[in-house]
Amino acid sequence: VAISIVIGFLVGAVASFGGRLVDGTVMRFVDLAMTLPPVIFLLVLASIAGTGIAPTILVISLLSWPVLSRMVRARLLELRERDFVVAARGMGAGLPHLLFRHGLPNCIDILVVYATLQIANAILLEAGLSFLGLGIAPPEASSGNMLN
Repeated sequence: VAISIVIGFLVGAVASFGGRLVDGTVMRFVDLAMTLPPVIFLLVLASIAGTGIAPTILVISLLSWPVLSRMVRARLLELRERDFVVAARGMGAGLPHLLFRHGLPNCIDILVVYATLQIANAILLEAGLSFLGLGIAPPEASSGNMLN
């Protein structure tokens, strides 16, 4: 969940502060990632990555970031027009300063709520993958392995 939050925040931040061309390109990529059927995409990625804890974490993280990036982008598009961000930009603040000093504190509510909801989703996805034999290997404890 933490990996997907980092990816989602960075993609949404780059899209919102990057300008019109970057925003359009990044958001079309996010739209493409959102249109893929999640279960089929999850099974394909899991079969490519293999079994184990690290590949399962990577597969679940790669599946759950697009929705967060759209929410972060919407918040930062609204935020970049606020007076304190315009003043910081006028005083010469760079993009990393704007993102981590102003953007991240104003997006923390979205990130916390999304992380809370995604933990349950990640548990269900891991249990499904382990039940099918594509997740965590059987000597390790897993909900999907216990169902077998």
